[in-house]
Amino acid sequence: MFSAIGFAIKILMAATIIVPLFIGHNSIVAKEKIGIYSLISVVAATMTVISDKLGSGLIAGSLFVAIAIISYSQFQKDKGWADTLQSMAPLWLVAVIGMCIGATMLLQAVIVTAVAYYLINYLPTLLDGGDK
Repeated sequence: MFSAIGFAIKILMAATIIVPLFIGHNSIVAKEKIGIYSLISVVAATMTVISDKLGSGLIAGSLFVAIAIISYSQFQKDKGWADTLQSMAPLWLVAVIGMCIGATMLLQAVIVTAVAYYLINYLPTLLDGGDK
């Protein structure tokens, strides 16, 4: 029973921990897409928990393979390197955060979220010299 409660808490955390990434003033992802990224984080957490219970890293590894295939197909399009990277970075980021939550590495997930929030919202302003 306690493992089911723990799993439910992990899923809720995976869905909510990524919300701050999309509510900043310089967010690179539209707020309308927060649901799909929350779902990706939940799927990553779930696959990590299942992989841990079965004792096989192949299930969690398959998530990275799937995201890599999606990334490769996006890079094959005629968009520029920076635009493609900007559209794929949130996908990788929320997957990694979800996997941290699924592996019960809560502190690491919080740190990654905080660093990503800072990079998304404040680093461009600092690089431009505060002109924005």
